Amino acid sequence: YVPWTAGLCPGWAGLAFVSGRISFIFGYMDTRVTVHELGHNLGLWHSHSLRCTDATEQVPYGQTCDPFDEYGDPFDAMGHGFFGVGHFNVAQKRLLGWMAGRYVDVSAPLRSPVRVNLSPLETDGGVKAVAIRTSAITFWVEYREAVGVDSWLSNWPGALNGVLVHIPQPSDGSNGSNLLDMTPNSIWGWSDAALPVGASYTDPSRSFTLTVRSRTQGGVTVVVRRPVGNQPAGGSPE
Repeated sequence: YVPWTAGLCPGWAGLAFVSGRISFIFGYMDTRVTVHELGHNLGLWHSHSLRCTDATEQVPYGQTCDPFDEYGDPFDAMGHGFFGVGHFNVAQKRLLGWMAGRYVDVSAPLRSPVRVNLSPLETDGGVKAVAIRTSAITFWVEYREAVGVDSWLSNWPGALNGVLVHIPQPSDGSNGSNLLDMTPNSIWGWSDAALPVGASYTDPSRSFTLTVRSRTQGGVTVVVRRPVGNQPAGGSPE
């Protein structure tokens, strides 16, 4: 810990070695900075946000995307975390080995739609994520509630009324994760990034459609459809 001094590392609250043993805290001995820097020590890079467009308007994901916003995920401790220190998202937790046995892989060919009940990421037990792999990338789907250390999310209802979707950056996840804006044409920016109840999303290659069927306290139900014969090559989200 280094007490803050004018001119010492201006613009930096902390610094850490990724997958290393040392973190530097520059005058900000608080949860936001310490959890973020320790996340780097655990092997995580930043949680970004990604803005994409097609020929006419903004879309959740596409071939034309801006450079990712380095700290752009407001709901994750590896993002900017100015309003709260959120759980690591499921794409990040997968890198830590935490997701084993806690998610449903719907990357295999589907003869019929798959229905999944997701429990809140912040709670024990239940399915925490859906991994949907295309030929290029894996979409990670999670559900959050304003409980525990994420209680501050009560001020962000647009993150709770549905599911948040992340992709690795790049496709192998070696540089953190990207939050996608599933309501790209709203006026609220990233504050309502969740795909809301009743809405559907189809990826650009039309290899899957994700629908949020319902939400109750303690869970959300999603349905994934994949056209038979339009499946990614072998492998797994891991």
